[in-house]
Amino acid sequence: MHPKQLKEIERVKAQSQQIATGELVPDVVAFMRREIPELGEHLFLTSHIPEQGEEIYGFATSNGLPIMVEVPWDGGKMSISEIANNRSLLEFKQGNLSKDRTLNAIRYILSELTAKGTIDQNR
Repeated sequence: MHPKQLKEIERVKAQSQQIATGELVPDVVAFMRREIPELGEHLFLTSHIPEQGEEIYGFATSNGLPIMVEVPWDGGKMSISEIANNRSLLEFKQGNLSKDRTLNAIRYILSELTAKGTIDQNR
């Protein structure tokens, strides 16, 4: 595996741990857990886009849900702008190449968790 990919895997693992412990975007995570019961055990931040008047966060969950959350800057109500139900997005399989190093890191981490039998079974 390429050194840059190994570095990205470690970065994504650390970031996922920060999300799990509430160090990173705790209000957004609490909102998602309230709104989406099948969220899954592990969350991975795939994007953060500051837009005019709001922040947009993209997440991938360990059970394969890609989710976009919009957080208004003015303290308005958070909203989930997208939940894609394409659970195959995060399946890691031979020939499933992506130019997105972060997505590949998430796929790799999930394949490790599945191999250890520790990933949630909310499929």
